[in-house]
Formats: sequence, C-alpha cells, structure tokens
Amino acid sequence: MEKYSEELLSIIEELKILADKNRQEKSLRKLSKSFNSWKKKTIDSDALAAQIREWYFINGENTSYTNRSDPGLPVAKALTDGYLKESDIPKELLTRLEILIQIMKV
Repeated sequence: MEKYSEELLSIIEELKILADKNRQEKSLRKLSKSFNSWKKKTIDSDALAAQIREWYFINGENTSYTNRSDPGLPVAKALTDGYLKESDIPKELLTRLEILIQIMKV
C-alpha cells in the first residue's frame, strides 16, 4: 500500500468530499429531469418511481468514495467515474495515483 504524507492524506479527504458532492449533484440533476418528464406526462409514475429507486441506490449510505485499503483508491475511482477531473488533483498526487487510475480503467 502506498504511503502518503499527512498533506496528501488531507488533500485526498478533500477530494473524496468533492467527488461525493459531484456525484450527488449529477444524480439529482438526472432525477430532476425525470420529475420534469413526469410532470409533462412523457413518462408515467412507474418510470418515475424506478428513477427514484435508482437514485436511492446510487446515493445510499454505502456508496460514498471511501475505502479501507489504499487511501488514494477512492480518488482514482472518482476520477475514472467522471466525478473528479485531473485538474482537481494536484500533480504530485496525480503522479502517485497513476497505477491506481490505470487499474480502475480496466
């Protein structure tokens, strides 16, 4: 497991929070579009209910970017999932996460 300085561990924690926020905002936008479609009667209540269940699944308590192994793994995952951009991650940390990022792309 990669060793990280206290400074990098602090940055990793901040990035995990940012990734969670970005994930939640994206899923709320999608859910909002579903509500608008339902209001316009372009989808029925069953389809809306399915979207709501999907939202709860995606945003459940156990889906935040946490991990008990390498502290950088959640950041690599959030990057490959599209909830973080490379520009969000300091160059030093991005270099250290390179292998994890490649693994997450597989």
